[in-house]
Amino acid sequence: MSQPRNVSHVSYYIASQIPKNETAFKKDMDDVLRDLSYVPPEYMTYPEYWGLLDVVMKKHIPTIKDIDCSWKQKLVDIFIGKIPLPDKKKNEKLDQK
Repeated sequence: MSQPRNVSHVSYYIASQIPKNETAFKKDMDDVLRDLSYVPPEYMTYPEYWGLLDVVMKKHIPTIKDIDCSWKQKLVDIFIGKIPLPDKKKNEKLDQK
């Protein structure tokens, strides 16, 4: 069985993939990230904190019928774990080059 994902990491990745013109979605994600910044790291897998992200995702992409463009599908795929988070160590090596 795989390790539980960290809601903060997933939230940051989702926020980074939202188009710039989606200002309401971006603002709501900023609020989630702000709230998560006060949560101890060991709590980042708790369902209560996943609920913060879940509410925002369902507000902006309420149903499968609302996935009308590729970026929305990508966000849903990140949220449900279909698209893995970027490998931090791999990205750090690329930054050093």
